[in-house]
Amino acid sequence: QEAIANPVEAPKRGRPATKTATGSNLKADALAICNANASLSNAQLAGMIAKQLEITYANAYYYSSRVFRRSKAS
Repeated sequence: QEAIANPVEAPKRGRPATKTATGSNLKADALAICNANASLSNAQLAGMIAKQLEITYANAYYYSSRVFRRSKAS
């Protein structure tokens, strides 16, 4: 049998992604979404960030609640 020409590497674990395949800065993009939707809860923001930036909900929630230091009451 032939070896696969372009094997897909498994995603690395541990740190959240910071750049997209096109080089866009995820953190800056996520911050812009947070600032534009400041009245939403962390969970609502995370869902929006995950969908728009095509990242996992867990990474998006990490950005909205930890990186940007939003309180749970927000």
